[in-house]
Amino acid sequence: MNSKQKIYSIIGKRIKEERKNLNLTQEEFAAKVNMSYKFLSRIESSAEKPSLDMIIKLSNALNVPIVSLFIEKKDKLQLRSLKDKVQYLFPELSNDKLERLTNIIKEARNLVK
Repeated sequence: MNSKQKIYSIIGKRIKEERKNLNLTQEEFAAKVNMSYKFLSRIESSAEKPSLDMIIKLSNALNVPIVSLFIEKKDKLQLRSLKDKVQYLFPELSNDKLERLTNIIKEARNLVK
């Protein structure tokens, strides 16, 4: 598998993981993003290569940062700072609230050490 195929494989797996996290079937999620469930199935299995616009549309519908679709699940939380982890878990937070929540978590960590 070349690097381009590997990237599409990761994207497909991550879309499937995030869809399942939302407890959506392929049919339900496909309807939400206005595509056929067969096309979604082909993306998830990496038989189809979605365009960047489609990846953006899918990440928005999944409510996850687009970059999270390019990182294998086992790696995504190991490679990031605490702030990035918080942003991944709460993508809707403003920068100010993100900073405040990150600081609260840092303080809580210090209390339990």
